[in-house]
Parts: sequence; C-alpha cells; structure tokens
Amino acid sequence: MIHNWLFGWYLLEFEQAGADRAELYGKNLINRLSVALRNLGLKGVSATNLKQCRNFYSAYREIGQTLSDQSNLSTSM
Repeated sequence: MIHNWLFGWYLLEFEQAGADRAELYGKNLINRLSVALRNLGLKGVSATNLKQCRNFYSAYREIGQTLSDQSNLSTSM
C-alpha cells in the first residue's frame, strides 16, 4: 500500500507540481512513466495502476505525515 502512495505522491507533487495538469500532459506523462518503469523491470506499473496511485494519494495525502511521525517515534525509543 505504501508504494502506491509513494507513486501517487511522485506523480502529483513532483511531476505535476501539485497542480491538476491532467488536461495539459497527464495522459502522456502517465504512459511515459509506465513504459520507463517497466523498462527498469518493475511490475504492476501500468498506466491504469499509476492513475489509481495518483488517485489514492489525492484521497489520502495525510498518510505521509503519519508515517513520518511514526518513524520519528520509533527512532527515538
């Protein structure tokens, strides 16, 4: 599940700079990234899956803060 969130974060925050740029280049971006990731040997990175990851991140952005809080807590013990 966390890798889906991370893929979504990358797509929305880094590639799209947090903006909804799907009309401008989103479909082409997703397709290009899907091909590049598959060429690196990753599985489960179809364009459809990457779109779902982006949607998952959009719905659950707060997960990242929760995870960083948990990791800081576990390292301080």
